[in-house]
Amino acid sequence: MVKTCNDVHACTNDGFSRVIKSGVLAQLFLNDIRKDPTFKAKMMQDAIEERYTIVATYDQCRTARAKALKMIQEEYGSNPGSTVDVGTMTDDAGIVKFDRFYVCFEALRKTWLAYCRPIIGIDGCFLKNGVKGQLLAAVGRDANNQFYLVAWAVLQTENFDAWLWFIKKLKVDLKLEDGDGFTLISDRKKGLLNVVDQELPKVEHRMCARHIYGNLRRYNRAIDELKKFDEGVYEVVMQRNPRNCSRAFFSCKSSCEDVSNNFSESYNNAINKAREMPLVEMLETIRRQTMMHIDVRLKKPMKRQGKYTLKVANTIKKEELLRKYFQVIPCGNGQYEVLENKHGFKVDMNAKTCACRRWNMIGIPCRHVLRVILTKKHNPEDYVNCDWYLASTNVKIYSIDLSS
Repeated sequence: MVKTCNDVHACTNDGFSRVIKSGVLAQLFLNDIRKDPTFKAKMMQDAIEERYTIVATYDQCRTARAKALKMIQEEYGSNPGSTVDVGTMTDDAGIVKFDRFYVCFEALRKTWLAYCRPIIGIDGCFLKNGVKGQLLAAVGRDANNQFYLVAWAVLQTENFDAWLWFIKKLKVDLKLEDGDGFTLISDRKKGLLNVVDQELPKVEHRMCARHIYGNLRRYNRAIDELKKFDEGVYEVVMQRNPRNCSRAFFSCKSSCEDVSNNFSESYNNAINKAREMPLVEMLETIRRQTMMHIDVRLKKPMKRQGKYTLKVANTIKKEELLRKYFQVIPCGNGQYEVLENKHGFKVDMNAKTCACRRWNMIGIPCRHVLRVILTKKHNPEDYVNCDWYLASTNVKIYSIDLSS
């Protein structure tokens, strides 16, 4: 509590302050030196006087600069085992310029491999700073079905060569090999489609249904025109497998039924402000945002009382609202027929399968299974057949440290 305030001062401002020490100066000018490593002690000395009307000695500034450089070096020396690749190019004038950058932190990589489902979404978005270019990101799913950043890259343009470089990096870091057992979701970028066919021939490549729906009308018109122009080319185009955008044909290995790439779009929106910053500051901001994201997400699963994450509870609650309209017909040996609007769905409680495929696909009981569970008076959570959703798994996912 402030009881007395004397705002009349008799002292003379001499421009010096005992608070200004090398450690304080290092913190004040850390971002300046991070953006420009050639930021000299004399420049710091002049900036202090201009910004704060305070005098700092040259030796103080020189020591502060050395401390700031050490802090920056420690930042880049974190997470041993991380993959960082910086590419350059030489223009016609012989000047070496920035071309591309890729990073996959060891902590994120190990966590995704150990605890996250084998599914990633890949998308690109434009940068809004003076550099111009594209930011590519590979985003996974955590135990609560929320996005989990795995790796990201910056490059000048989004084309076949760029996607080939990015996919090859992911292929090694995430141990994708030929893609067998993994699921990838993206929109229908031509360069990406060709690269995935080449590098990950056995991956389940789902096409974002939202993009397909948005382009459907324009696509149909173009297809009709193409057929009139060249029947042979039309046949080649139509060979694209329609199974990659329909749940009816999806693999159950990834325990995910998504037909959209919304979680990648959500991540792009989360870094919207960072995309307006200069390149180095943008990359550092993304790293810090990822650290903050991990810290926030850790607090929620630690408070979770149930065995499974909130995703499981919400899914069961939503499906339970519909089960009351169904009729159950026992067939013996743990098998049942569940009637929904006069349509029968075979449920096998022993094999943990349902004809609607939802229980098989996501590992959480569907409405037909929940109707059978109701007649048996069992706990629905006992029929969750997927450890990806365990609350303890979500705690492990976010118990990592990107700063050390």
